[in-house]
Amino acid sequence: YKDAINNEGSLKDYYNEMGMGVECFFIEKIVNELKPLGKAFIIIPDGLLNRVHDSKIRKFIKKNCIIEGIISLPIGAFYSTQKKTYILAITKKSDSEQQQVSKVFGYIATSIGESLDVYRTPTPENDLKDFVRQYKYFQLDKTLFEPLSINCKVFPIEKFDPETNWCIDRW
Repeated sequence: YKDAINNEGSLKDYYNEMGMGVECFFIEKIVNELKPLGKAFIIIPDGLLNRVHDSKIRKFIKKNCIIEGIISLPIGAFYSTQKKTYILAITKKSDSEQQQVSKVFGYIATSIGESLDVYRTPTPENDLKDFVRQYKYFQLDKTLFEPLSINCKVFPIEKFDPETNWCIDRW
């Protein structure tokens, strides 16, 4: 993909962050397509948060977006993807010079209301309902929000240095 972009002049102007995985191209496209103050919830693999060589795309995200939240999903949440995945919640800044001061919502979901095997049978455990409820409370007042469960935590934006990992599971 990188060679194709470098060989095609118009694409080279649009995709210039050049992260390690193909998901970096999609992140860049999504952010560039958002209107100012537009919101996106993007499913991303753990590599984007962990890989040292993806610091450029993390810097791009932090420069152009308010990081609203990172939600950790259990391995197997998507049947065909047996990797760790996350939901990245962002809002595009109206000005890239704007500095984020608000905290970042973090949530670790351990169950999704169905089994994580091939059968996908319904289960009574479902952290997604709690995540949605707490995320809505967080959005109402980010400064006074207090997590209501052990799965939830808020992080200062300073913790999201593009040169380090953003894997909330480790924090």
